[in-house]
Amino acid sequence: QRIRNERAGKLKTARDVTTNERFGGKVSLAKRFEAYTDDNLLDELTQIRADLDQRIASNRDRLTGLKQTREQLVHMMNGLADEILALLKSIEKVSRLPEEGMGVWSGKPFIKMSFHQPDDAERQVALRGLLEELIESRRSRTADAPDTDASGLMRSIADRVVCDKHIHVQILKPTPVRTDTYENVEMLRHYSGGEGVTVAILMYLTIVQLRAQNVQSSRRLQDAGFLLLDNPFGKCNREDLVRMQVQLADQLRVQLVVLTGLREPVIMMSYPRRVRLVNDMVNRVTGAKHVRVDGDGDGDGNITAVENLRRFSFNGS
Repeated sequence: QRIRNERAGKLKTARDVTTNERFGGKVSLAKRFEAYTDDNLLDELTQIRADLDQRIASNRDRLTGLKQTREQLVHMMNGLADEILALLKSIEKVSRLPEEGMGVWSGKPFIKMSFHQPDDAERQVALRGLLEELIESRRSRTADAPDTDASGLMRSIADRVVCDKHIHVQILKPTPVRTDTYENVEMLRHYSGGEGVTVAILMYLTIVQLRAQNVQSSRRLQDAGFLLLDNPFGKCNREDLVRMQVQLADQLRVQLVVLTGLREPVIMMSYPRRVRLVNDMVNRVTGAKHVRVDGDGDGDGNITAVENLRRFSFNGS
């Protein structure tokens, strides 16, 4: 009787596997227990044990593969973290002002940054924690799940590795009397209109040059494109600010293209190449006005203020 009771208890334990909430009804092999009588279950015990051993070995192989995949993902995220830190470190270098003509600002970076640089152990902990959170958010499909595309992943890594410890950004304030004192970027909201426009332009020029370096193999001499501005002189017509914008654009190899109806001396002196446009040409059929080149300057309405410059790269092309 004792043996029968022990056998009945063990059979009940085996059958209880099929209803255990830990498995959520997903263990198909355990479901086979429900189809067996007690005697049949004992007869098939050897085969069931072999099937279970095979399933355990298969799951162990899968877990090993998942572990390797996890390590590969952490390694990839660590490489992206290196790129983010390198980008932050290069901002000061790229924003460096011209060596001459800027007074006490000459040769100084317009933007200074200080930020936490985690060691390898701290970075590993942060990245593994972030990976776990991303996996869990994708599994649960929550509405506030972070973006996992390229840009979203970069933002998440930057937030976890650097921004959680805060980034301290300082800039040179473009005052009439220049000083080499840096101010926290949060003070920008207290700047005048002209100072704010100048800072925005200088920051954008820095961003454009950083992007150009990534595209063009980090060669500073490469062109960084152009910046189209719609009458920035409405808020910023102070001579020192206008000259500063032009000088830094030239330093960072960005072509400024400015649209304005003003003819103030500081503008005319800072932008020697000018094309005057007027919209007084009327289409007699539609009544629409068309822009044309003003011919007052050269007599025939041709564009004469455009220059073609050929840039030479390091490979001689």
